[in-house]
Amino acid sequence: METRRDVEKADAMSRKRPILLFAATIIFLFVQFFTRPMSAESPRHAAIMWAINALLLMAMLVTRLQGGLLNRKEVRDLINDDVSREHHRSAIAAGFWVAMAAAMGLFFLDAGTTYTARDGAYFIVTASVGAAILTFCYLEFRAHRDA
Repeated sequence: METRRDVEKADAMSRKRPILLFAATIIFLFVQFFTRPMSAESPRHAAIMWAINALLLMAMLVTRLQGGLLNRKEVRDLINDDVSREHHRSAIAAGFWVAMAAAMGLFFLDAGTTYTARDGAYFIVTASVGAAILTFCYLEFRAHRDA
């Protein structure tokens, strides 16, 4: 049974979630733009840190940890309601299409540059994860604004 406290907690968390995800994604993209961890001059640990960060963002996106592991199931269910699930599906679809566009962009716009598989994965994953989470955040912000 839903209690008033559960509903209030779920509402507060569902409003914080896109803010925190947005901040994490912007920091991720900002760091990638300025550090370029896959370049030859970058230290090896930069590429490893990129991979860990990308995996964590993908895990948040795919496993829907955004509901909070420490919350009771009832609160998680309130946070991940039908609207949120639809936003999640739309974000996954946006990430997929950005990944396809990035892959085709690397194929057609190489301009004689040779990319390694690691470079390709870096460009595709960075763009698609960033787009998926930013899409989710935008849809959540819009839903809370319109509510």
